[in-house]
Amino acid sequence: MKVSTFKVSEEHRGRRYGELLLKALFSELHANRYDHVWLTAFDRHAELISMVEDFGFERLPVQTDLGELVMVKHLKPTDDALHDSVQYHRRFGPPAVHPSLPGGVYVVPIRPRYHTRLFPDHDRQPPRLLPDDDPFGNALRKAYLSQSGIKPLPPGATILFYRSDDWQGISAVGVVEESRRSDDASEVAAFAGQRTVYSFEEIEAMSGGGALAILFRQDRLLDPPWPLDELVTAGVLNAAPQSITQVRGEDGILWLTDRLAASF
Repeated sequence: MKVSTFKVSEEHRGRRYGELLLKALFSELHANRYDHVWLTAFDRHAELISMVEDFGFERLPVQTDLGELVMVKHLKPTDDALHDSVQYHRRFGPPAVHPSLPGGVYVVPIRPRYHTRLFPDHDRQPPRLLPDDDPFGNALRKAYLSQSGIKPLPPGATILFYRSDDWQGISAVGVVEESRRSDDASEVAAFAGQRTVYSFEEIEAMSGGGALAILFRQDRLLDPPWPLDELVTAGVLNAAPQSITQVRGEDGILWLTDRLAASF
């Protein structure tokens, strides 16, 4: 596929509309099983070039007759694919979770009101596209804050968001870029930037006992969600998670590996 037009007007910069457009593009590419996607851009579009490079587009050593760069993203992993799971996701996804799940797998409980804002495009929710006050919902690069006492998650870990209360199932998948724990609200807010659903006041309230901030990339949304009873039967969980929980059982990891491969 060739991307012919990709533009966000100057007055709407900073709302993550570029990443929202990329969501639509990656969804189309995945649904129709394209092998690669490419585009051309002039050097002066430095912001666009930087963004698409961060999502796995690579410059080819050629230019068009007009002097444009030619950039391509390959979507099919090869036998010599990257072993770094963050780079694997950037290069081939989304969706693309490294098949060996390096970095471990963690289940992250999230309340419905935060889930609705962080993942506004989930098919089971009323559409909330282009929210003016929630740019993090448009984005593919997001942040999640938790008061869980678990140590910071390693880069490349796979995180599975478990929507509590109403759905009681895993509804979204992400890949961790970086995480940090701090009891300084300003440090947490600066680290999370505009990626998080939480206001500064909420961050202050969370940081008293130390908040864990997780920067991650949205890999895919799951519809229908993977229900709690299946997760327990498969050995992924023992019960509904109350805080961030690492999946340690071999049976649970194998089940997740198969399910992630099937949903890809």
